[in-house]
Amino acid sequence: MKSKETKYWSSMPLIVIGALIGLFIFLFLRVEYYKYMNYHPNMGPQIAYYFFPFPLLFIILIAMPVEAICRRYWYIPDTKKKIFFLGAGYSTVLTWWAFPGHWYLIFIVNPLTIRWILGLTILSSRQ
Repeated sequence: MKSKETKYWSSMPLIVIGALIGLFIFLFLRVEYYKYMNYHPNMGPQIAYYFFPFPLLFIILIAMPVEAICRRYWYIPDTKKKIFFLGAGYSTVLTWWAFPGHWYLIFIVNPLTIRWILGLTILSSRQ
């Protein structure tokens, strides 16, 4: 049987891939949001694609300690799909940046609520 620490490190690549894809989706939605809201900033929202590694690093630096704490005191995801969605969920910490007019969404859509929803599905599948 693997230890929790081994499972933590072996799940990090999936979390990073999930965060990468989640961030790409957020950047795409941010560009579309600026078009839809008819915002005309000095620098276009598309410039964020050039600085893609910096927000990704920010997300990973948040995800690693939060994931370690959540795994210690909460449930440990059991499938690769759930680990991937948790990784994508960490990209939601940039909601305040991607959609500045709707910054309050971070209280509804954040990694902890996504973990809680996935936890409910895990509990319901065990019963």
